[in-house]
Amino acid sequence: MIKILGKNLLMEQVEIEMSSVIEIPDLAKQKSTYQRHGKVIAFGADVVQVKLGDVVIITPYAGKHFKLDGEKYIIASEKEILAVLEQE
Repeated sequence: MIKILGKNLLMEQVEIEMSSVIEIPDLAKQKSTYQRHGKVIAFGADVVQVKLGDVVIITPYAGKHFKLDGEKYIIASEKEILAVLEQE
């Protein structure tokens, strides 16, 4: 069990394929070892901009990446969230 404090979030790492009308250079398309998307599964009492289940885009080197019981997670602060992906 992990208790998240303050303005921090616990996220599952998720792979998201995004399409856009913006041309992205090949170098930028390369996969990073750091995940940029996460599904919020827990957060501290001071978090106000997201809710459980939100899929968010975070800054490329945000937070602490770790494995627990074979699953990949990220703990990051709320200020490292760039956007919440809207469900269609």
